[in-house]
Amino acid sequence: MIGAATPAVAGFDYAVLPADTRAEAQAAVIRIKDRLRSAIVDVGADLIRIKERLPHGAFGEWLKAEFGFTERTAENYMGAAALAAKSETVSVLKPRTLYALAAPS
Repeated sequence: MIGAATPAVAGFDYAVLPADTRAEAQAAVIRIKDRLRSAIVDVGADLIRIKERLPHGAFGEWLKAEFGFTERTAENYMGAAALAAKSETVSVLKPRTLYALAAPS
């Protein structure tokens, strides 16, 4: 399956690497992408919980002060978490796809 991995950066030429380094780099791509998808869902779940607890209007201020996030960014994370809660299958999707599916119609 490692040979089927797509390059992490468009145009990266894995052929220039020694075989063992190429295999290790491609395996790392798979692991890192899996962790990033999981992190998106976990962060979104935390944001949902905190938003419910903060007073009205405080969430945006909290996001900006603590993370430099806009509410739109937080909505992407929260939408991804809500979608993953309905169907764990979506957590394997690329972040951009996950955000698009979770976006309001």
